Amino acid sequence: MHLNTDGQRVAQFDLLVTDRFLEADLSTYPKGLYIAVVHLMDGSTQSVKVIK
Repeated sequence: MHLNTDGQRVAQFDLLVTDRFLEADLSTYPKGLYIAVVHLMDGSTQSVKVIK
């Protein structure tokens, strides 16, 4: 899931268990700071800052 800095969801992707990498086309998004939130199968969550 990608959130903008206002906390609004701008995209969500479902990944397969075998996927190790996610490549997202952000060309249609305006420049700015985004947060990619990844929910893992063990219940944990990882957040990554994305600057465009």
